[in-house]
Amino acid sequence: MAASVQKSGRSEELPRFTPLVDIFENARAFTVVLDLPGVVKDQIQVSVEGGTLEVEARREQDSVSFHYARSFSIPDSIERDKISAEYKAGVLTLTLPKNEAQQPRRIQIQAA
Repeated sequence: MAASVQKSGRSEELPRFTPLVDIFENARAFTVVLDLPGVVKDQIQVSVEGGTLEVEARREQDSVSFHYARSFSIPDSIERDKISAEYKAGVLTLTLPKNEAQQPRRIQIQAA
């Protein structure tokens, strides 16, 4: 599906691309790394609605606009209000921390 944009009074379809992504998990968080080459930081939107994380971006090159879009289902164990994003050198890194209740913890054994 392509995104629409108004240009000169008519609607045009933007080429739509699915960015490459790597997803990592450790005990404390998920890390989502997306390749968005040539995108300016101000042209990236990240949002969470319900159980879905959405990333959209636009890139203009030689008077042609490109639209990147990717969405992910996220588990209830993610602390949505603590999700963070960092963009550097064409790579967007999202950190999705897990609820503390979902993180492993050590149980201390008491002497009887």
